Amino acid sequence: MKKQREKAIKCSNNQQNPGQNICCLEVIKYLRLEHMAGYLHFEDDVLRTVKLRYKVKRKKKLEGKRLIFVRISGRNAEKYLITTDNHVLLIDFENYTTIDTADLSIFTKVDKVYSLINY
Repeated sequence: MKKQREKAIKCSNNQQNPGQNICCLEVIKYLRLEHMAGYLHFEDDVLRTVKLRYKVKRKKKLEGKRLIFVRISGRNAEKYLITTDNHVLLIDFENYTTIDTADLSIFTKVDKVYSLINY
């Protein structure tokens, strides 16, 4: 894991703080958790920080679909964290994109979906 972190820092898209990737950092900032975040390059880093304030549940039935076909139903969660290949974005419970720092194609394949429920 140490080599992966070193490589991520070396190839970081954040010149001001190479230890934090821009897309991960913007999601964490929107959730007002930036003061609790340390290293932010991998999905686990984001989840570790998010779990400090939210209950996180994985939505397996939405995984593997294209972004355009992901429709969230149910109103228990406030927001949904979606991971794709090397990217993370946030949508609200009404399926509107809240934070997305990349111009993703609507046909991008979703890796994982997590619901974020405020404590």
